[in-house]
Amino acid sequence: MSRTTRRRANRSDRIAVVVGIVVAGLLGIGVTVPAIAADSAPLARAAGVEVVDIDGGSLIDPTPTAAWHDGPAATADAAGTGDVLKLNTTRTSGLHVSAGPDGAEATIASGTFTLRDRPAVTFTDLRATCSPHGEQSVTFGHLAIGGTDVTAAASGHLGWSTDLPPSVYGATKVLVGSTTTDGDGSITTVGLRIEAEAGASEIWRIRAGSVTCAGAAAWPTPTPTPTPGGGSGAPGGAGTAAGRSVSGVTVTAPDGTVLIDGQPTVRGTGTRTVATARASDGSPSVATGVTVSSDDAGGSDVAVSSFQQLPGAPTDPLAEYRWTALRIAGLHAHVDTSGAMTVTFDDTADAVFANGIWVNTSTDVYTGLAPDGTPRARIDFGERVRHDDGSVTLTALHYRDLTGEYPDVRLGVVSIPAQHSGGTTPTPTPTPTSTPTATPGEGGVGTWSAYGVRTTGPSDVSPRPLVGPAAGTAATDSTTAVVGDGTLGQVSASDAEVHSTRDRGEARLAHLVLYPGTRAAVDLRDVHVVVTPSATVVTTAGGSVAGTRVAAGAVAAGTRITVPGGTGTFVLNDQQTGPRSLSVRALRFTDVAGLGADVTAAVVTTEHVRADPGGTPGSGGSSGGSSGGGPAGGADRSPGALSGDGSSPTGTSGSRARGLAFTGASVGAGTIAAAVLLGAGGLVLTVRHRRRRAR
Repeated sequence: MSRTTRRRANRSDRIAVVVGIVVAGLLGIGVTVPAIAADSAPLARAAGVEVVDIDGGSLIDPTPTAAWHDGPAATADAAGTGDVLKLNTTRTSGLHVSAGPDGAEATIASGTFTLRDRPAVTFTDLRATCSPHGEQSVTFGHLAIGGTDVTAAASGHLGWSTDLPPSVYGATKVLVGSTTTDGDGSITTVGLRIEAEAGASEIWRIRAGSVTCAGAAAWPTPTPTPTPGGGSGAPGGAGTAAGRSVSGVTVTAPDGTVLIDGQPTVRGTGTRTVATARASDGSPSVATGVTVSSDDAGGSDVAVSSFQQLPGAPTDPLAEYRWTALRIAGLHAHVDTSGAMTVTFDDTADAVFANGIWVNTSTDVYTGLAPDGTPRARIDFGERVRHDDGSVTLTALHYRDLTGEYPDVRLGVVSIPAQHSGGTTPTPTPTPTSTPTATPGEGGVGTWSAYGVRTTGPSDVSPRPLVGPAAGTAATDSTTAVVGDGTLGQVSASDAEVHSTRDRGEARLAHLVLYPGTRAAVDLRDVHVVVTPSATVVTTAGGSVAGTRVAAGAVAAGTRITVPGGTGTFVLNDQQTGPRSLSVRALRFTDVAGLGADVTAAVVTTEHVRADPGGTPGSGGSSGGSSGGGPAGGADRSPGALSGDGSSPTGTSGSRARGLAFTGASVGAGTIAAAVLLGAGGLVLTVRHRRRRAR
């Protein structure tokens, strides 16, 4: 049968079906058409490739397809499609579609579409997505029309279109990210659509990468898992997967354009993998082997086999060795049910290349310097940011180009919503059924210890002034005119006051000064912390930290400031929470790789705090050490897992108990540099620090 005869037969068949149904209705012979309830439509669906002929018939049915109503996500794969008409090309490979509670996605590894007498449309790594929140995206690794690269113009730009050159077969248009909205509010986005003139071209329409998501109102609202006491059981609702999202790779250009949009992403529970994620504008940012997952209990995991960002590639043969290059291998991140993140690497010595060197991954922050000493790159490991609404964002690795010329990179981002109870600050609340009887020293929830300043490292200062939990309705108070390291002059806090009652902990420093005259210098006025079962407030009257101005007023939780050209990090309003504990520090400074210092100031905590009787309280005694049984300094610390808030209270950040990767600096060099800054008195401390290290 010829093509023309077959098309006529198809039309006749279709007409006969329509006429038959109409006649049956008129004659009342009881033909029943099953009713389709409005709520039976899938919430998300996706399709790979569809090809429609000149008459509207199907040359290639949507291949493959997936649809989701509820339950686990649905996925489907197809090896590819081939040509169906002579002198026309409809070839694709590597098709994958998925639909689930986080929306729909369609990906196609490569494709070539050619309509007779018109230029070829070729592409790689097509990805179309939609979400329950009404978001759509379409990206390509490469897109060309007639050999002309249009990737930068089309990728990531919904609604982009262009006309193909005139043809005897009529007008033809190429569209990227075309969208249509149905009457029920659902939105369909087509990654690549080729639309020819109806009735003139053998192939009328090609759709590649179609995704549909129902309107936001149609999606079910996640039900939080109740826990005793009415809360979530963990800060920010961490102990449940409801509302949590996990993404693999996000790359953002300096102008704010998103080049890789969190590929892949899981919202709620499930597992998703992408073989390759590329920058939408064709720039040299690419990740391979990225998998993200989140389970019912609230645990989340991210694995990234490799990531490279190589400005100048491929024309620059040395691009991968320039300071602008970022290369990452074998990254793994796990977030447990309490919301704590652990970051590890397959091989710590060859895990992260940035600023022209292999970076030490056993610290929480790396700052890369230019030859003139100016910071030009920064990497945060296990970054934790608490937002004003109480939600928390954890990032396994966050790379920033401080010159503002190259893209920002985030690998392994886990977003945890605020507590289901609606609170904006995760503070423990005492209840008769869940809180133990508060007795001094137990540190039960709602019983507060507080102190002014504590330091370890070159200057050892035991917690002063210090008050423990109050008994019953009594209050405990303590004041000290000056807390510091005496004649060394590196740590000083004046008019320190601390208070504790059953329902309130408070610490206040009139003036805090740390490391004057150095790049780590701190000068803050009226540092004040107040913690109650329902609120946490940290304020200052302003000042500066490591050259950064701090405005007067409330301090946002988790505010980070890195010492320029150093390895130390300050965290203002540092909060650490557990199911039945809370510690709030107005300021915390850690510098494990350099000074081996750990400084906390204006602290309120439910944990027991030792007065360090072995040292000289408040005077930097020679036998002083870390309160609470921690190591005395930085010299004896070995790499380990990053702590939950991205800092390393005991200097154990990292992934393995092995020597630090070479970064062009060493602990000894950092100590010597500190001695130069601190003067002759500091030299004595450095010798003492090294002796402790030898022990």
